[in-house]
Amino acid sequence: MTSGMGSEAENGLWASRILGPWGVGLGLLLAFAIGVGLASWSGASSSRQRCSDPSLASGPPLDLRGCDLRMLNLRDGDLRGVDLRGSQLEGADLSGARLEGADLRGASMNGALLKGADLSGADLRGASLVGTGFVGACLRGLKASGADTTGADWTGVDATGADLPKE
Repeated sequence: MTSGMGSEAENGLWASRILGPWGVGLGLLLAFAIGVGLASWSGASSSRQRCSDPSLASGPPLDLRGCDLRMLNLRDGDLRGVDLRGSQLEGADLSGARLEGADLRGASMNGALLKGADLSGADLRGASLVGTGFVGACLRGLKASGADTTGADWTGVDATGADLPKE
């Protein structure tokens, strides 16, 4: 061990030492919040195109598989390419979020708000989307076969090339 928090801080171990099992979750949540905040603060234009080319998402994907993100305010968050397989996003506000190429297979998103969100090329196969609001969202190339979309609101979406569930 080095003096101070040197290498342990770099590895995120200091949070688990100080806060026990809560530290790991807190560290992940803080890293996620900082990433979303920096993406918003870094000059992302509010006049950006409504739909993006899913091939533009780059960099290694953030792994948030199985995370409990229920009721979080993730408005205008940059979640491009994030791995959210099996995550709980019930009631989360993802309005205006950038979810291009995100992997949401098997996620539970009942009652989530995705108004104006960009889900170009995202994968929602097998997800639970009961009562989810997609109003004005970009769903180009979205994969959602096998998803439960009972009561979902698809008003004004752009679903060009999307594979949506048959109702």
